[in-house]
Amino acid sequence: MALFLNILKIIGIILLCILALLLVLLLLALFCPAVYRIKGEKQDKLFLHARISWLFPLIYGNIKYEGQLSCILYLLGIPVYDVLGEKPVKSKKMEKERKKEKKKKEKQKGKRKEDNAAKENKGSKRAEKKKEKNIRDIEEVENAGRENSEMADKHDEEEKPSIFQKLIQPIKEFFQKVKLFFQKLFEKVRNIKYTILNMKEKLENLKETVYWYKEVLEREESKRAITKGKQQLLKFLNHVKPKKVKGNVLFGFEDPGTTGEVLGFISMFYPLFGNHITVTPDFQRTIFQGEFYMKGRIRAFNLLRFGWSIFFNKDIKNLYNILTGGKNHE
Repeated sequence: MALFLNILKIIGIILLCILALLLVLLLLALFCPAVYRIKGEKQDKLFLHARISWLFPLIYGNIKYEGQLSCILYLLGIPVYDVLGEKPVKSKKMEKERKKEKKKKEKQKGKRKEDNAAKENKGSKRAEKKKEKNIRDIEEVENAGRENSEMADKHDEEEKPSIFQKLIQPIKEFFQKVKLFFQKLFEKVRNIKYTILNMKEKLENLKETVYWYKEVLEREESKRAITKGKQQLLKFLNHVKPKKVKGNVLFGFEDPGTTGEVLGFISMFYPLFGNHITVTPDFQRTIFQGEFYMKGRIRAFNLLRFGWSIFFNKDIKNLYNILTGGKNHE
């Protein structure tokens, strides 16, 4: 009995350790942030590099563009998956195995070619016999065709139209073309009439739809849903936005006036980036160079919280059901 209790005790301890490990992994997944870093540079060529890491960095992905785009997933610093290629990244051992398999396939192809050559030699004699037979058949068909063409020429000579028929035929064709022209013209006029009626009907339906959406959005519960959605969207953007941004831009156009106009437009947004990005105009040459760096983090718990507050909000859910259900929903 004591042995049985000890076994149960050991099993219980193992289960508790597994549960504790799962709980730790769950907490790490929820509260350990995924850190992203993005940097780019434009001199003679464009260079971009983005890195997303998680768990210090147990798992991270690299996205690079330097004339060619690459996106590779790493585990403990080892490349394990090429996202764009949708295949595992090849290691040295895998490359050696691939070369061996390639050699085997080449040998198999060589044997198949030899077998095919032998079969072709055997079949060449048969092909020659078939060719001679086909030539004889073609000659017979040509002779029969000549006889038929001679008979058809005689028949055509017997059925040549008279002079009166030659004069009447162009007149008939002219009246047929005139008749066809007026038929097409009548169809086009009728289609224009139907098109105008359809456009009128569509405009009336559009007008009704606009009034319906306006009436739905002006309801009190719809206003609460829109306000709630805006609040959560702003919180989400504030959470995912980069916490560190720096960079500089040098630009210029051939016309100094164009450079000044662009600088005036950019200055409208100066309060948003003025403390982080330096913009320098060049009024003497056409140029565009610069570099930037940004860093931020995202927590899964915050994303779940935003989604929870939106998905389980009654006003948002009702508004979504009404808009997706249309007029018939009410």
